[in-house]
Amino acid sequence: ATPAWAVDYYVRNGGNDSNDGTSHTDAWQTIAKVNSSVSGTGDRVFFLGGNSWKDERIIIDWDGATVGGYYWTGSSVLIGTNLPGGYVRPVIEGTLPTYVNASNQTDGFPNNAYYGLVHVNSQASDSTIQDLHIKNSGGIGIITNNTGDSNVYRCTLEYTATVGIMIQDATGGTIEDNDLEEVAMAYRSCTPSITTSGGPSCTAFPRSANLTVKGNTVKNSCGEAFQTSQWSNNITFENNYIQDTRLGFNLYANAGTKTHTI
Repeated sequence: ATPAWAVDYYVRNGGNDSNDGTSHTDAWQTIAKVNSSVSGTGDRVFFLGGNSWKDERIIIDWDGATVGGYYWTGSSVLIGTNLPGGYVRPVIEGTLPTYVNASNQTDGFPNNAYYGLVHVNSQASDSTIQDLHIKNSGGIGIITNNTGDSNVYRCTLEYTATVGIMIQDATGGTIEDNDLEEVAMAYRSCTPSITTSGGPSCTAFPRSANLTVKGNTVKNSCGEAFQTSQWSNNITFENNYIQDTRLGFNLYANAGTKTHTI
């Protein structure tokens, strides 16, 4: 449920940033417009399936945000679990780097190993990311830095320099039915100092608690498929599939009380 005053916004190729963005017909065109205009608690932003945006980061800094994809039937909008079979996700694309230096800078977009193409800032509480295709990130695919629930559903992530999905400081949430392939690729193309310090994982949940991680596929990737670290607690892993990752699971034994269920 979203607050009664929350607004749904739509973004598509061929839209116009001078529109009000509140319908498919009056959709915006750029991610820059989203970043500069959306701020209301519970506001939702949907990108048209099959469209693509390159070298623009989505910056989410409002509470209760939902960002995802939508399908246009020709007369109405479908979102979420209403999406039809064969739905093609909207693509958010960066530039995969060939180099990550010891200062965590990259030669791709984003140009920082800790920036995500979808980036939830620390001032935002509760967020849902769904039905997106994230690819060629010079840093992370999706990162949330917020307290409250962090949810990621039905996203495809491929070719990221560092982590595919990172959930930091969440107090709850669900990471479900996501497909990750060839993520955390800095293991293959970085300086020795990054490699010897451990390198990135495919998914990571630092300082997060009470997450459910289920039905995800991680394959052909570097780093740990799933990494719990930095005092994460009470994370449940169910029915995930791991194939051809450099390391399978890694549950760090940081100081503090932790319980995880696999």
